[in-house]
Amino acid sequence: NVADSPNTPGAVLEMLSGDEHTYVRSSVIFNPNTPVSMLEKLAGDEDESVRDAIVRCDNTPVSVLEMLAGDKSEIVRASVAYSPNTLGAVLEKLAGDEDKYVRECAVGNPNTPVVRGSKKKSIELIIHGMGVEIVVGHIDKETGEKINENMGWNEVEEIVGSWDEISDIHHGFHPMSPPEISADSEIIPKLEITEGGFEETIPIEGDGYVMVTISEEDGTLGSLSVDGSAKKINYYKSTYKIGDHDIDVVSGFAYKGKDLELDNSNYSTTGKSVDIRIYDCQSGEIIWS
Repeated sequence: NVADSPNTPGAVLEMLSGDEHTYVRSSVIFNPNTPVSMLEKLAGDEDESVRDAIVRCDNTPVSVLEMLAGDKSEIVRASVAYSPNTLGAVLEKLAGDEDKYVRECAVGNPNTPVVRGSKKKSIELIIHGMGVEIVVGHIDKETGEKINENMGWNEVEEIVGSWDEISDIHHGFHPMSPPEISADSEIIPKLEITEGGFEETIPIEGDGYVMVTISEEDGTLGSLSVDGSAKKINYYKSTYKIGDHDIDVVSGFAYKGKDLELDNSNYSTTGKSVDIRIYDCQSGEIIWS
């Protein structure tokens, strides 16, 4: 490949830097004979893969990295945030980027000032551990009377339908209380998690029957975004009393008096157990479990 050969003259590299093929222009970037002036020119290339290659080139000046930190492509900005050559001041700005992955790259870069005790605009707190899906719904009397305690779940499901669709009373997914939160201890020293909340009873009442399903899962449940100076966040603990169940869950988070939205885009769990019970509304007794 002429473009990345150390024997290629500068004049030829200049010509190849305008080649129609992106892989040729990218090869020119990594040629040890390519002058800084040519790298600066290619930093304005129309193709994001070429601009990304500029970031990954060790010969690229920090001034060019600073320019590309404002690139329209989140891929390029993430590469700048990840680069060991990016200055701390630039990383500090990227730590508040609108794109989550760019922010994560900046936070993980050892050159980021916040690692040395500075503040930054926002960081991600990962909520993980056990979570529970609570599904409660009515089954009409005629349908419920077809069920007997000796049936397996497959037989019951043929009668009542899927458990996650019997949800006219309640359907919610929550982290278990207390929540497990991951954060870089250097970024958020001694983060304090405080509890507040309420107790809620979901009554077994009405005509016919009520089915209660408790599905437990383990893994990553979501993330919260707070500023880099965070020392304390609050969570709302809710105790759901449903039939024979008393379940302590996290129903929300708050920081500086404002509710935080749990971002579920990184949700990834493994199912651990599913507990299904069907109650007779009149007697309160379990007819199937």
